[in-house]
Amino acid sequence: QTFCIDSVQGKARVFAQWGNSEEDLDWAVKSCPTDCIHWVSRAELQVLEHVTAQWMFKTGPVSFLPRAMSPFTMATEFRAGQAQAQAEPAAGVGVDRLQSRLQAVFYDLPDILKSAARAKA
Repeated sequence: QTFCIDSVQGKARVFAQWGNSEEDLDWAVKSCPTDCIHWVSRAELQVLEHVTAQWMFKTGPVSFLPRAMSPFTMATEFRAGQAQAQAEPAAGVGVDRLQSRLQAVFYDLPDILKSAARAKA
C-alpha cells in the first residue's frame, strides 16, 4: 500500500506514506536492495517533497533523480539558501531583486507558456 512499481521506470516509488504499519515499513527499509528507503522527520519530509516536486516540475512527472543527485543533498542546499535569504537584510529585497527573480522563473518556463505570455503582453 505504501509502495508501487512505476511501470515506465521499472522502479518502486512511494505511493502513500504511512500506507502500511510501521513494522511493515521497517521491514521494507531493511530489505531494500539499493538502500534507498530512509526514515525522515516530518520537517525533513516537507523539504524533501518540495525539492523533489521542483525537480519533477522541471523534468517531467515520471522523471527520477540521477544517481549522482541526492534529494538529501538538494534539501540541504535548499535549507542553506533559505537560511542565507533570512540572514540578508530586508533592504536587499527590492524591486530589482524581484524583477531578476521573475526573469529567472520566466526563463525556466516551457516555451509554449513563454509564447502565450508574450502574446498577451
